[in-house]
Amino acid sequence: MKKRYWAISVVALLIISIGGCYINSKQKEERLIQKVIPIGTQYIKDNFDVEVTFNRHQGIGGYVNSEIVLYGFIIGKEKYKVSIGVNYNSFEVTD
Repeated sequence: MKKRYWAISVVALLIISIGGCYINSKQKEERLIQKVIPIGTQYIKDNFDVEVTFNRHQGIGGYVNSEIVLYGFIIGKEKYKVSIGVNYNSFEVTD
C-alpha cells in the first residue's frame, strides 16, 4: 500500500514539474513576441513606408535557429499579407 502511494506521489510530482516548465516556456515565448513585434513593425515602416499589424507568429526553436517569424497585413489593405523574421537573440531583422 505504501509503495502505491509513493508511486502516485512521484507521478504527481513529475506532472507538476513538467507543467511548470511548459508554463515558463510559454511565458518566455510571449515576452519575446512582445519584444519583436515593435521591431518588425518599425522595420517595415522604415523600409516600405507602410503600417502593418501582426496577427500570427511562428517561433523556430533555438536548435535550428533563433528566429520568430511574424505574419500580418498592411493596415487599410488587408489583402496584402506581410511576414518578417526577427532573431530573438540579437533582436535584428533576418533576411
